[in-house]
Amino acid sequence: MPQGENVLDPLHDSPSGEVAPSSDAGLQYLSRESYTPLMEIWKARTQDGRLRQVKILKGLSRKRTLTDAEHERIAYLKFLKHPRLSPIDDILFDEGRILVVGPMPETTLYDRWRMLQAQGKQGIDRKELLQYLAIITESLEYLSRHANLLHLYLNPSSLYYFSGRLRVADFSLPQLAWIPAGQQLDQVGLKYAAPELYDGTYHPNSDQYSLAMIYAEMLTGQLPFHGNTLKQWREQRRAMEMDLKLLPAHEHEVLHRALEFEPSRRYANCTSFLEHLIQSLANSSGYRMKALDQGGADSSLLLTGDTIPIIPRDEVDMILRRLIQVVAMKTVYNRDQGIRFMVDDKGVVIHKCAAWLPGGLAINKLEGFAREWDAQLVEVNDEAHEYIYHIRMRQKIWQKMLGRKSEFIEIRILMHPPKETNVKQTEVEILICYTDAKPENERDRLEIVVPALLCSIRTYLLAKNETRMAERYRFESNVYLYPVYVNSIGEPVICNARDISTTGIRVFAPTEFAAGDCIVQIHTQEFGSLVLPAKAQRCEPLSTGMYDIGLKF
Repeated sequence: MPQGENVLDPLHDSPSGEVAPSSDAGLQYLSRESYTPLMEIWKARTQDGRLRQVKILKGLSRKRTLTDAEHERIAYLKFLKHPRLSPIDDILFDEGRILVVGPMPETTLYDRWRMLQAQGKQGIDRKELLQYLAIITESLEYLSRHANLLHLYLNPSSLYYFSGRLRVADFSLPQLAWIPAGQQLDQVGLKYAAPELYDGTYHPNSDQYSLAMIYAEMLTGQLPFHGNTLKQWREQRRAMEMDLKLLPAHEHEVLHRALEFEPSRRYANCTSFLEHLIQSLANSSGYRMKALDQGGADSSLLLTGDTIPIIPRDEVDMILRRLIQVVAMKTVYNRDQGIRFMVDDKGVVIHKCAAWLPGGLAINKLEGFAREWDAQLVEVNDEAHEYIYHIRMRQKIWQKMLGRKSEFIEIRILMHPPKETNVKQTEVEILICYTDAKPENERDRLEIVVPALLCSIRTYLLAKNETRMAERYRFESNVYLYPVYVNSIGEPVICNARDISTTGIRVFAPTEFAAGDCIVQIHTQEFGSLVLPAKAQRCEPLSTGMYDIGLKF
């Protein structure tokens, strides 16, 4: 332990006077960082010297004691892994309190806002803030889609920075802990909370309300409601007495709807709220477009030929993130044990890599994997280079008594041998799923064992990562490709998009594209017409008569 750093006892340093956390956690408590009636945040050190943040949740026995089943669901939060969520190392239960252990953040969104105000600024830059809202929205969608959970405690102090990137912390604690225990949220949570949370209830649109409150305060320096007490906040929310004068006029309607007293009158979800907010910005930015009739086809918004849109890089990044989030709405990328994999809406895990596999060698390499996992090879398709393995799942006692049939994890391994003689690596695609459809929580359980399975398969195949394959999403849509000249835009080429990533897009065009600089216009139901500057990196003829064009944003 560093000199001058004291080990403290939460029992003696806590004004709550409750029992200190058990020493089984193996943590040395160094200093208390913050305190509210519902949560203490401590800086601690693990036995191997790592700094950790420990949150001690209190107020969990106000009206009733949580059951073992409720404890299990709270403990399950540590298995929710997403790049936008603050990681949880462990969740411990200690004499009526809950300890949430995780890495120590660098700072919070609230701290950044206070720093900017100290520099004389009103708040966070709008475009930066919209990027943060996109990150928060992505995490909320993951919680809803994969665990049927809401956040319900969104506030600037629960938004952490790790390595300069924003992550969402304190998720689902009211839904799983405080509300079931009959405990009202503290002042920190209620300051940004939807009105229904004041009565101990919640709605799928409750987080949208908090998101709008955070946006308004972080941008303008003040909340839409100016009360100082819980009673004033409750009454102002019910009467919808909000002050939006510091926000631009084109955002008033968007914020007003997101802050509706009745949850059903808000936007359908946080994504819809953010889309309308971004669209209001786009409508006020003056991008010039006109409607043209394309040979009897549906009218589309096309750029005028005499204007080249100048789009800031940060706005391009924001557009790309939102677009890819929609494209990948049914998928989630995970990274565990250094292995990146994707989970689609059906719970199928998808991983791609590359390996040197001369003819007939793949099945020999996979024999070691089969022995290690007691996996049964159930199907081989030599023509398609496909191998299917089954791993039997252990049955619980009640399943055996009810005569339930055995369940299997199915591993489907597809080999795509190189078509060119100078390419030595074989593309390997691994699909992992249950043999029968399982509910959402079972699919999440599958994700826990997936990293070990993938690590084993990759080890026996001596596989290498294929970064490009992991980053691209399938995106089949018509796009308009405009050549950019010195002072004007040329006539558009209608192309078929194939896939997209944060760095570029691949399209098939009917004619050769000779220009270097260009504008890509993508039409989506979610955002309308999106305009992105790009550079053509390659243009290769195909046997079909089309041209394969790679564009870099």
